[in-house]
Amino acid sequence: MAARVYLVCEGRSDLAFLARLVEYVGAEVCGDFIQNGVANLDKKISAYCEAASVPDGGVWLVVRDSDGKCPVDLRQALLGGSCPSSFLLRIADPMIEEWMLADHEGAASLFRVPTNEVRNAQRSERPKKELLRAVARFGTKTMKQRLVRDGHRPGPEFESVYGEFSQVWDIDNAMKNSESLRRAHDALCRALLLS
Repeated sequence: MAARVYLVCEGRSDLAFLARLVEYVGAEVCGDFIQNGVANLDKKISAYCEAASVPDGGVWLVVRDSDGKCPVDLRQALLGGSCPSSFLLRIADPMIEEWMLADHEGAASLFRVPTNEVRNAQRSERPKKELLRAVARFGTKTMKQRLVRDGHRPGPEFESVYGEFSQVWDIDNAMKNSESLRRAHDALCRALLLS
């Protein structure tokens, strides 16, 4: 039987990538909690930490964006005290799109933009904004219509396009380019060994 992981994230577009990460390490998602924004997620962190303390209750993986804040300081502020080893609060620095776009070649292929544009977006302080800008500038007409609205805002099929990319996302490749993702992967593997 595969180890069980509960996922908690800010938004629906994050969920597909986190589920792929869980599958990649050989575990299964047994529940997901989409918080519709970082403010809602932050309010419930202590409750999720408490849920993770239930014996044999699985691993709880909570992922939020750093949004320009120091991930170490942010984690400390959100957790305060100690949590069980089955509770993981991971800070995607600066946001989960950094993890996603770290698969430079895969993202370039799916979003139909030059690889260097993906690399630049991934390394920026605002990866999502830069991805949308690159698609608006270089993407095919179809991809622009699906992913971008008004030249810089998420378009009507934003979540479904992210879901499509999550299915081909090369996590090995992405971990080579994202220290934040690699640390989250390693922490999840350790937590699963201890659970």
